[in-house]
Amino acid sequence: MGTCHVPSSVWIFDWSAGHPEDMLRYMRVLYLYCERFRLATFRKGYEDAPDDDREVDVRDAVVCLVHSEEGDENRQVTKLIKNAKWIAGKFDTKNVVLHFFAHLGPETGEPENARELLEGAQARLVESGYETHLTPFGYFCSMDLGIHGESMAKVYKEF
Repeated sequence: MGTCHVPSSVWIFDWSAGHPEDMLRYMRVLYLYCERFRLATFRKGYEDAPDDDREVDVRDAVVCLVHSEEGDENRQVTKLIKNAKWIAGKFDTKNVVLHFFAHLGPETGEPENARELLEGAQARLVESGYETHLTPFGYFCSMDLGIHGESMAKVYKEF
């Protein structure tokens, strides 16, 4: 009798829950190991954002550009943190920058949920001994990135 092999790349969908594209929502993160990262607020982009006009200047940091979508929760935050720690370990640093970046996917979640997720990620990283910077939420910012040349200095993840 023969065997049937189903490749791991085959996905089976419950169509009663809607179209598969509606079920495939991800937190998207672009991790960049920067020898230097500078950011300055330019103008407020989200009217309900708290006033937070400032500059951030960090050396030897894993910069996490985070795109949050509807339905993102602590499961995704845990993966965000694990990946940030892993990359930081590759470059022997304890500096992490978290930046809400709504340009890595077609859909975005509620701004307040994204802010809460990043604040939670910051608190957990600080508890783990990382110097963590959360950039001004709800602002357009100018950035100066000195990205390291190693291939591991540029990592994109969806989870």
